[in-house]
Amino acid sequence: MTNSPVSRMEDPMESTRLENVARAAIDRAKVAGASYADVRFVEETTRGLAVRKGVVSRCVQDSSFGVGVRVLVGGAWG
Repeated sequence: MTNSPVSRMEDPMESTRLENVARAAIDRAKVAGASYADVRFVEETTRGLAVRKGVVSRCVQDSSFGVGVRVLVGGAWG
């Protein structure tokens, strides 16, 4: 297995783009009536190795990236 490429959040250009996305989401939530909003970015890389009778039978790497937006409107979370 090789090392993962640079994280999206570690890349300066991508980090700036993600910050702009977060600011836009928060601004839109507030315009729509939210008294509070936050944005979370989650990036995860998992690796797995299966060995059977001393021989590597499977070697996998998987990456995922997600965005979550949380808002408070009228005293309720959504």
